[in-house]
Amino acid sequence: MLDPTPHLERFASYEHACSEFRWLIPDSFNIANAILSRHPDAVTRVALIEARPGGLNTYTYGGLDYLSDKFATALDERGVRPRDSVAVILPQSAAAIIAQLGALKLGASVVPLSVTLEVSALAFALRDSAPRAVVIDHTLRERLRSIDASVETVFVVEKLNPEFKDISPDFDFWPEVFEASADFTLVETAVHSPAFIFYRADSEGRLVRTTHNHASLIYQLPAFEMCNNFQVGEGSTIWTPQEWVSIDSSLCSLYPALWYGCRIVACDSFATGADLWSVIERCRVTNFFGNRAEVTSLRQATPATISACEFKLRNIGCTGAVPADDHDWAIESLGASVNTVYCNPLTGSVAASCKSWFETRTGSMGRATPGYSIEIVDEQGRMLPPGSEGRLAIRRTDKRSAIESPPIQPSSAEDWTISGDVGFKDEDGYIWLSQFSARSKK
Repeated sequence: MLDPTPHLERFASYEHACSEFRWLIPDSFNIANAILSRHPDAVTRVALIEARPGGLNTYTYGGLDYLSDKFATALDERGVRPRDSVAVILPQSAAAIIAQLGALKLGASVVPLSVTLEVSALAFALRDSAPRAVVIDHTLRERLRSIDASVETVFVVEKLNPEFKDISPDFDFWPEVFEASADFTLVETAVHSPAFIFYRADSEGRLVRTTHNHASLIYQLPAFEMCNNFQVGEGSTIWTPQEWVSIDSSLCSLYPALWYGCRIVACDSFATGADLWSVIERCRVTNFFGNRAEVTSLRQATPATISACEFKLRNIGCTGAVPADDHDWAIESLGASVNTVYCNPLTGSVAASCKSWFETRTGSMGRATPGYSIEIVDEQGRMLPPGSEGRLAIRRTDKRSAIESPPIQPSSAEDWTISGDVGFKDEDGYIWLSQFSARSKK
């Protein structure tokens, strides 16, 4: 099979990468199988560090492969079929990633939903996505019962303890996984088959649905490499405090990290302030990925003994424009780099900064990643010159078109995505989101 890994470090410069990079997209591709079968040392390589109050649980890539095979079998035995959907309503945990991987292996779409959704929002998402099965935390079971969502199968994730508890007609997630057969035959999926159904709130608070296919993971890899300065692999431990329910935290962070064989951290609490540092220290996090508020919270809660700590963050990735105070703090106090990522809900990560390639300009979202073109357009879809404010238009490019001016206007091209974000592009290609763009404040 083609290896779609960008390997951007092979290019001497950003400009060289933009002129020579090309996408390698196979016809058949399954995110779960691709991730879990690509590491030859899967039996011993740690994939997940689950931070619990009593200690750390670790799972290898081989372990996740084995357990997700078993859960795929459990889903299949309950009647879930390819192109069905499976809702996963869990905090960061081993159960969450096993449930998602198992559903993907079966050819089903994953519907990751926040554990904080109100009843009305949860009801809408479940009715809209019509999942054949739901995997839910035990603390939310009563909330699900109050919704007439017509879900055929419910797996409840209980706390692991020796006490027997009858939860019929639902199924206890972990016993079902342990008892299922690991002899599962992967369902072959076309690369453009649906893989994830994400929900996000629009400007008026209404949930909006966005579907991403299996190829979407491949399209996030250039930005992931850039924002981590190409330092991704077995020696990297990556954590985002965000729930794994958005394209930002899931397809732009969690799954690329697994693709490159990194260790990912799962923490089921909503860490802020000093708690962020507690997780970073316990799990020896090297790469932190968060939004602007989380990066600022990290700075404000910096331990006084930071220089004496055994760990050392080497990179902070941020999905918002980083204030100068946070940027300077990371360099001066941690010796770490700070890179930004522009992640659009419809396309994923399409722009980033990269210390290894070019200077970081505080307040900018970086430059279009190799394989993408970003233009600024007016309300009629006409391209605007550098420095002019308008809406961001995004397009994947091939080798030829990446180094030429797009031959047609975004307003008349089917392969352009006109985003809702407002900003401008400077003479050097840096993207700046406007203060009037709601996402620039996150």
